Amino acid sequence: VLAGIEDRGDRRLIAAFLRWHIRPRLQRRAAGGELTESRYSVARAQTNIAVRFLAWLHERGHELGSATQADIDAWFAGGPATRVHSRTFIRWAMTTRRSATFDLPPERSTEPRPMPEQQRLAVLDRLLHDNHIDLVDRVAGCLVLLYALPASRIHRLRLTDLHAGPDGLMVQLGAAPVPVPAPLSDLITELADRQHSTRPGRLTREWLFPGRIPGQAIEPDQLAERLNRLGITRAARTAALNALLRQVPSPVLAKVLNRRPWRVTARAKTLGTDWNNYAALRART
Repeated sequence: VLAGIEDRGDRRLIAAFLRWHIRPRLQRRAAGGELTESRYSVARAQTNIAVRFLAWLHERGHELGSATQADIDAWFAGGPATRVHSRTFIRWAMTTRRSATFDLPPERSTEPRPMPEQQRLAVLDRLLHDNHIDLVDRVAGCLVLLYALPASRIHRLRLTDLHAGPDGLMVQLGAAPVPVPAPLSDLITELADRQHSTRPGRLTREWLFPGRIPGQAIEPDQLAERLNRLGITRAARTAALNALLRQVPSPVLAKVLNRRPWRVTARAKTLGTDWNNYAALRART
């Protein structure tokens, strides 16, 4: 990450952030046996979004030391939800007196407002059939709208997560492969063929969504920004989760999608589709 930062001042800032904030936290978690892949992914996201925040400030003619409250407000208001990860870096900068003191936006609501179902289906239809949209965005967007996957999970999909099942393509998202309906299966196959044909002989190491740096996946915040421009936001993911919970019990869904069970269960209770009501719900439908 540091090698890719052209501005010398930004490079020193990120190096200090990594050395004095990120690394000690990771070391403490590792010592306590709590350094999971998800926690490491959060640390990566916090670092990458900090780099993008500094670059964004330069575009506005400012540096971190000269940033204003108006800059902070515009940063959080004008981008995808992944910008919330920059709160950690900005707080660190304020605490270490590398910046002025700012009012940061509150944490996101624990019960987000979902996209209307008709709108979700309209966006999904566009992704499935509009050939003018980049194939990467079409596939990633469909994974959000159908499986309620966040960008932080989508970007880690590998070619080896794709399997040929008896009824067509399957994708490994959690405990067991899940079926992929057509025409999304055709789009995923096309994308996989493209990645494999450009990197023959390295199937077990390749990403379905490779990044600009060889051997690395696309960064989740970059993927989220691309999808955000197409109207695929957290509201769309919440709408997809709602639709799934009307068909699948929350414990099963959490396991299949590799989601935190308590979050899925909490959402199911909000919708009135928790395990206790599942049998009655299915009887009505």
